Amino acid sequence: MLFRSEQDGKSESFSFSEVGQFFKMGMTVYIRYQETNPLGKIPVTMKLASDGTAQLRRHASSDLRLVFNPNELASTKYATPAGLMDITTRTKMVNFTYQEAPLTGGVQIDYELITGKEVVGQYKIRLQFVQ
Repeated sequence: MLFRSEQDGKSESFSFSEVGQFFKMGMTVYIRYQETNPLGKIPVTMKLASDGTAQLRRHASSDLRLVFNPNELASTKYATPAGLMDITTRTKMVNFTYQEAPLTGGVQIDYELITGKEVVGQYKIRLQFVQ
């Protein structure tokens, strides 16, 4: 997985490889993995719907659920130890492709993160998976 961000004119990127699970429920695809960081392993679930929308959920001490709906604003709450924070995503692109035999595919999501009326940063998620 590759994650790129741009905040206050500064760009950052990091990438990692993890073992995960891929499964379908109806027309929706789920990708689950454990993200390893200095604080330990964080369970992450990516939900990819057939209508072109996506959700990303990180289950840590600060529970985060981001909703990606191309060309629309999607508001949610970010649960932090200090309390709930309102955040909004403005999704520029969601692209998801895969084939089942052998299982390979990728997810690309470009979005802006907004708190209040201020754009906090611009982000790109690139996830490639293989069986």
